[in-house]
Amino acid sequence: MEMPKPGPGHETLKRLAGVWEGEEVMHPSPWDPEGGRATGRTTSRMALGGFALITDYAQERGGAVTYSGHGVWTFDSERERYVLDWFDSMGSPPERFHGRFEGNVLTVAHGGTGMHARLTYDLREPDRLVSRMEMSQGGEAWSTLFDGRYTRVSGANARDAGAGGADAGAANGGRPDAAPGYLSPTQDAGRAFLMRGIEGSVVMLNLLRFRETADYSAHPELGPAGPISGAEAYQRYVEHTLPLLLAEGGEIVFIGEGGDVLIGPPGERWDRVMLIRHRSVEAFMGFASNEAYLAGMGHRDAALADSRLLPLVERE
Repeated sequence: MEMPKPGPGHETLKRLAGVWEGEEVMHPSPWDPEGGRATGRTTSRMALGGFALITDYAQERGGAVTYSGHGVWTFDSERERYVLDWFDSMGSPPERFHGRFEGNVLTVAHGGTGMHARLTYDLREPDRLVSRMEMSQGGEAWSTLFDGRYTRVSGANARDAGAGGADAGAANGGRPDAAPGYLSPTQDAGRAFLMRGIEGSVVMLNLLRFRETADYSAHPELGPAGPISGAEAYQRYVEHTLPLLLAEGGEIVFIGEGGDVLIGPPGERWDRVMLIRHRSVEAFMGFASNEAYLAGMGHRDAALADSRLLPLVERE
């Protein structure tokens, strides 16, 4: 019996083979409010007799690998579509994307009743790759997570071992007593939150520890004429933010003064606790990426020595 042979669809996968390096722009999002730049490196090679493309990806920010992934591309000849099975450093179940080429642009997506993701590869220029990753709650309104522009620095048959090793872990070294504390979600935590596929409203539990004196060194344009406390700076953040929260349909459910924990590590304390309700994950994402909201984030950064943010879903 004659063995199967790769077809034209499998041959097209070779366009993605090679070692690609380039810059990525992270757009403001709930887990990266200010956005920023990163570098990405992808090493891809044809395998399994030409039936699959195996790819390894690493993203670096600040000299550390912040996210890594492993993918297997195949071509479904029966449905005439490309399939990507994706595994990453978040440890979540693999994700399966499907899609097709339209000219020189490959678009693949996955989704169900919850969070949807869409990945686009633009290969119109030789040895150049332009990519975009988008997310959506429900598959209707899409938010861009990042844009990337890459150059193929090694040939289409590259067999490099890949870029980067194990995930470098959370920013701040993964220690609860790291200084500064946890003031923004990591990219991995943000992705995990989106992939929960929460439907309906979500309540954010905020645990806040204030600085004794607010530190506006990173945001001098917002700084007061003289020293103020962290609690006073946070009140300025609330006054700036509350109209925007109400406008998107959100509400403050609870505000309480804290203190030392009754059950927990000795010496742990939280100065304030807040419960904030958002209509949906999509509404929260829109609120957290609103330019007007981000303009006042400096008050929060100046106010806090440490914080925790826990998304809660009401049980029926």
